[in-house]
Amino acid sequence: MKRIILVSAAILSMLISFNTLAQRMSPEEQAEAAVETRQAVFKLLAFSMGPLQGMARGGDFDQAAAVEALERIQTLAPMIPEVFANDTTAYDFETRALNGIWSDMDGFASAANDLSAGAAAAMNIINSEGADGVRQAIQQVGPTCGACHDAYRAE
Repeated sequence: MKRIILVSAAILSMLISFNTLAQRMSPEEQAEAAVETRQAVFKLLAFSMGPLQGMARGGDFDQAAAVEALERIQTLAPMIPEVFANDTTAYDFETRALNGIWSDMDGFASAANDLSAGAAAAMNIINSEGADGVRQAIQQVGPTCGACHDAYRAE
C-alpha cells in the first residue's frame, strides 16, 4: 500500500509540475508535452503488465510481484483520461491515439475504469487463489486493455 501511495504521489507531483510549466508553454508545446506524458503512462502500464504476462505464460509465480503490478495498474488506469484532457488532434505528432478518443471521452474514460476494475478483480483472484488463479487474473486485465486498443488506438 505504501508503494501505491509513493507512486501516486510521484505521478501527481509530475502532473502538477506539468500543469505549472504548461502555463508558460505555447499551445503546441503543451500538446507535445501532453503526448509525452500519456506515452509515459502507457509505458508504465506496459511495464506493469510484463510480470503478469510472464506468469500467465507459465513463468515462475511471484505473488508479491503480481500484487505490485496490479497495484500499479490500479494507480495508473484512472490517470488515462486525465492525460488525454488536452486534445492534440490539431497537431501532427506521431502517436497511435485515434481521434475518436476526444469525440467519445465518456467511452474512453469508461474503458480506463474497466481497466482499473479488472486490476481490482485480478488482485482478488491472486490473493485468494495464488498461482492457480494467475491465468484467470490476467483474463480480468488483458481484455480490458485490448478493448481500449481496439476502439481508441491505431495499429
